[in-house]
Amino acid sequence: SMAISLFVATCAAFFRQLFHPKQIFESKHHNAHAHLFEIIPFVLLACVCSGLGILLVTLNRWVTEKVFRWRRYPVDSHYTATMLEIGFLAFCSSFIQFWNPYTRANPLVVLHHLFSECATESESNWHGLCHKSHAWEEMWMLGSASAVTLLITAVSFGCCLSGGIVTPSLTVGACVGRCVGLLVQQLHYHHSHIRIFGECEHTTRCVTPALYAMLGAAATVTSTTHTTLTSVVMMLELTGQLHHTLPIMLVVLVAKLVTDSSRVPSIWNTYLRWWGYPYIDVRSDLTRLVPSNILNHATAGHVMLGDSATSAGTLSWSHEHQLAQHFQSLCVLEVAHHTVQELLELCEQNPFAGYPIVTSKSDRCLIGYTTRMSLVSALTELVTTHPSKRSSKVHFQPASISAGYHISDKTFDDWVDMSGLVDATPMRVEWSMPFRRLFDVFKFLSLQHVMVISHDKLCGIIKKKDILRYVNEHGYDHLVHSAEMFSFHFDPSK
Repeated sequence: SMAISLFVATCAAFFRQLFHPKQIFESKHHNAHAHLFEIIPFVLLACVCSGLGILLVTLNRWVTEKVFRWRRYPVDSHYTATMLEIGFLAFCSSFIQFWNPYTRANPLVVLHHLFSECATESESNWHGLCHKSHAWEEMWMLGSASAVTLLITAVSFGCCLSGGIVTPSLTVGACVGRCVGLLVQQLHYHHSHIRIFGECEHTTRCVTPALYAMLGAAATVTSTTHTTLTSVVMMLELTGQLHHTLPIMLVVLVAKLVTDSSRVPSIWNTYLRWWGYPYIDVRSDLTRLVPSNILNHATAGHVMLGDSATSAGTLSWSHEHQLAQHFQSLCVLEVAHHTVQELLELCEQNPFAGYPIVTSKSDRCLIGYTTRMSLVSALTELVTTHPSKRSSKVHFQPASISAGYHISDKTFDDWVDMSGLVDATPMRVEWSMPFRRLFDVFKFLSLQHVMVISHDKLCGIIKKKDILRYVNEHGYDHLVHSAEMFSFHFDPSK
């Protein structure tokens, strides 16, 4: 949706610029603007920089999987190797970067000068950037700086003291973009009579290398992080050159198309998968991951019951005892049954993220859901201020649904009221819901869990990890384990 929004905004800005050539945004400090013939080098620059971003992510994945394997695990388990890695990378990167002025300087200083326009050869002339006579030497230095930065970033990202990914990506793209800008500038300088440069006939400055640096930086960040609108806004905030909005949007769109066609995940999604965070990409296609013969018969009940449901084949109403049996393994709270001390002990013995609340374990009618953190915090504060309340009964019955559920004839005058902690409308699905639809519910609503019910009775809970585990167990191995869309590794002990 972000990419579609960016595409619509780009089309609007393009037609506005086409029918009203005056600048959309005026700037007092930067008067240079892009020309129509520069669309071709802009698109080529976007393709090159997005390819460099893809290469960076691919190299980093290979280095982490083949060389620095301990990066995928907690630091405590490989402390010595981690410290040696940091020392080795610090020494090597310092030695390699020292010989080039563009890698030796602070990256933010380098970006500032690469994004600065040259009104005259003496203005912003940092290391000869504005000397046309030294253009080829500068292109060589900028090209080597981008290669060194890309290599060091690919090797170092993921260690405990890495330099991040956004600033190095900006630096790589800015160096390559400035090179392309200098190249186009030299073509115009030596071959200004060519018809393609006709727009520049009455101007003193035709090509602005600083603009190419900005576009290259935006394209590289887009390819490494898979961001679109964020990249555009970031470049506008960094440079303040609002009249370059349309070229930046065009380059980001091209870079996004190239990156998506490569099917290489963003560098952040790669590490999410390695570190075991459950993540489902909204672009994931379930038909490419699970065989159709399984997908056509799988339901929420199969995902919830796991192996026991698989052996039973397609679930039917005769398997109601399986669902009731599964409920007995859940840790649930009864709406008016526990004391304060019992709840504290239950939360300590069952450290789950939250607990469903039912009227009673016999009828299994779902009242709501409460999180462990909020419940423990409220109970701890209660026993701290009123120690005598440890033996008091607790009720979770929200007043909004008290008319729908009658818990015998009890009154709650002397009870501890925890109904304010209850989410009375948790997401509920029928156990017979097709797995396709259940997968879409998790994918588009970004849910962490849903309550599974049958005949309005609670049967169990399905978490996002259960969805991913089911896909990994029943999907195509060669597609699931290449995992561009899923970010989850399974620990058999959990």
